[in-house]
Amino acid sequence: MVAAFQEVDFLLTPVSLGPPTYLSDFTQLDNRTRTTLDDVCTVGANLAGMPALSLPICLSPSTGLPLSLQLIGPELSEPRLLRLAASIESRAAFPKLVNVVKLLDSI
Repeated sequence: MVAAFQEVDFLLTPVSLGPPTYLSDFTQLDNRTRTTLDDVCTVGANLAGMPALSLPICLSPSTGLPLSLQLIGPELSEPRLLRLAASIESRAAFPKLVNVVKLLDSI
């Protein structure tokens, strides 16, 4: 991963391979399988010890649950990573938390 940052400042990746699942879908598989499927996009940064964060950016049209992106930075880039996330967050059309809670309560 270190080589990637010789050409770019940050990596932007998905957090998951598909839309988020409802709790009832999660419990239909054993937790190890579901966790492995959900973590496949984020585990690399974790294992490499790279600073990373996930940022909700919109709601899934199919489930109404949050979709997120992952930002990964080089070692010791946490302050710049957080500034970038704040900039994206201020521009994203993600609804306020109160609206999300109301939406989830209706599901």
